[in-house]
Amino acid sequence: DLHQRRPRRPRPTIYETKEVPKPLQSSPLSTDSSSTSSSSATTTIHTSTSTTTDIDKWLNLQFWRKPRTKYEIEHHVLEALDSIPFHDGTNPTVHVLQHEPVLLVIDDFISEDMCQSIMKAASSTTLQRSTMGMKEVQSTDRTSSTSWLHEAQCEVPLRLVAEKVARVSGLPPTHMENLQVVRYQPGQEFTIHTDHSNYFNDMECRGRLATCLIYLQEPTGGGETRFFEFKQNVRPRKGSAVFFWNTYEKPGCTGYDPQMCLTVDLRLRHAGLPVVEGEKWVCNSWIHPIEFQAANVRGVPQQKSQLE
Repeated sequence: DLHQRRPRRPRPTIYETKEVPKPLQSSPLSTDSSSTSSSSATTTIHTSTSTTTDIDKWLNLQFWRKPRTKYEIEHHVLEALDSIPFHDGTNPTVHVLQHEPVLLVIDDFISEDMCQSIMKAASSTTLQRSTMGMKEVQSTDRTSSTSWLHEAQCEVPLRLVAEKVARVSGLPPTHMENLQVVRYQPGQEFTIHTDHSNYFNDMECRGRLATCLIYLQEPTGGGETRFFEFKQNVRPRKGSAVFFWNTYEKPGCTGYDPQMCLTVDLRLRHAGLPVVEGEKWVCNSWIHPIEFQAANVRGVPQQKSQLE
């Protein structure tokens, strides 16, 4: 059974307790013995003192350059997450809903403590009515509330989310937007849409190559993520993530260039179905082909996304 969790490979036996890995600077995934405190997280991260993982291996693997089998995808994602040299107590399992185009669910992607910390940080800001498009217009198609979190506002969880998304996608955290946190109350929804639009190619930050949608809180009823092409409803589960590529172009594919125009893959159209009871909280990590530092989105406190 491809969905059975394979045995985790042994981790190094020598650990130091750290509250957070090294801050993301010139080397976003560096994990030396320095530490920084964070009041927003309650989970302890264990950082190995042994150098057993070649981080560049996972960022340069270009695994997604061609179609893969379900088994290859599952194995790659689990190995990529296992390669992180600090551990937050999760034990992820991978469910490949579609292998081409890629659509997968990762259960236990982040811990419940991390979910709570991200929601707490977002709640401390002013959640505003969600908008759509470059002009940030309000629409009855999207009726939720949104907050944007910079890493400094929720240091440990956001750094760990960025690390995990980087391992799965093969692109570093500097290619990611600030984390978008979204709250859905009863009756609220996001109708059918794509996360990338071809007109995003005209922007400095280019388009959204991939999406990692993480469920922070599951509602009592409703709120599934519907993928219409595949007739799949993904039920929100706290700590689970949905990962998919928004474009036909992927790093390493024939003719790929970070500055190329990206073509939206309409097969990945999806919707956040109306919440029936309770609240649904999610966060979106969007990955781009170029670094966001130049686009003044990632790395600038409380800076909103240019796209949505």
